[in-house]
Amino acid sequence: MKKYRELFERIISDLEGYSEISIKEAEIGYPSPIDEFKQIESDFQIQLSEDIKAFYPEIGFVNISWSFKHELEIKGKRYQVNGKIYILTLHDSFYGFDNLGWQDVLWFKDLEDQEKMKNLRPFDFYDMEENGCVCFNIDDNKVEKDLIIYSTSEGYHPIKLNIEEYCDLLTQTKGLDQSQYLLIKVPINENEIFQARMADFLPLLIKDKKEFERFRKNGKL
Repeated sequence: MKKYRELFERIISDLEGYSEISIKEAEIGYPSPIDEFKQIESDFQIQLSEDIKAFYPEIGFVNISWSFKHELEIKGKRYQVNGKIYILTLHDSFYGFDNLGWQDVLWFKDLEDQEKMKNLRPFDFYDMEENGCVCFNIDDNKVEKDLIIYSTSEGYHPIKLNIEEYCDLLTQTKGLDQSQYLLIKVPINENEIFQARMADFLPLLIKDKKEFERFRKNGKL
């Protein structure tokens, strides 16, 4: 069984070992109570995945944010390079912040794909400005094992990763801004600033050369 608390403690420890990185937040929350699983399943008439039931008894939430001390420079302009991992509590994932649900955040009344978007529940809400998140997806009254990447700018994209595989990915990227988009083909992959950020800073974070080559190929770096 994956030891998730140790995994995120290792990510924090790795970040602390980088002299060029400044850590802003590093918090791992207390585990979710088992009774909460039953309450969510009852309230939403769904079946939670075994992955969720394995993850949340170890981790209540994760909030890690950091930045590189030196900036990315392109054509005389400077850009701050940051990273964030913001894994929500199970309660917030399903009920929304302050129990307000996800209307006007992930879905809107005039949205064409409203019903599809209503089935999303954020897991790692890494970009608040663009509503960028890796999500759980509810289908046929069950939470699917595979996750979804969604953002306002880049849209809705299924990925062939479960919680464990996504967390393993975070041990490599440390939540580098927008690195999730290297998993999929989206317009931002062609963006000059995005490409430079990934090409210049991702190698500083990923110690596994095979993993970096995979990202390099997917992101056309």
